[in-house]
Amino acid sequence: MLSCHRAMIGGYVVEGYVPVEAIAKLLADKPQITGIAAPGTPGMSGPKQPITVHVFGTTGKTDFIRS
Repeated sequence: MLSCHRAMIGGYVVEGYVPVEAIAKLLADKPQITGIAAPGTPGMSGPKQPITVHVFGTTGKTDFIRS
């Protein structure tokens, strides 16, 4: 789940170029998770492409949502 950009937002880890819509949903829903990540996402330039956003917790298990 590692990426070159990491932030703590509202007590959650946000890793990679996670779309703002996914962050807003995270903060609104307040799930019992550690954070969300978009590993391997392209930089901020170039054509916009769908990004897979992964959800992760303390157990190491991950799931994903599409953004």
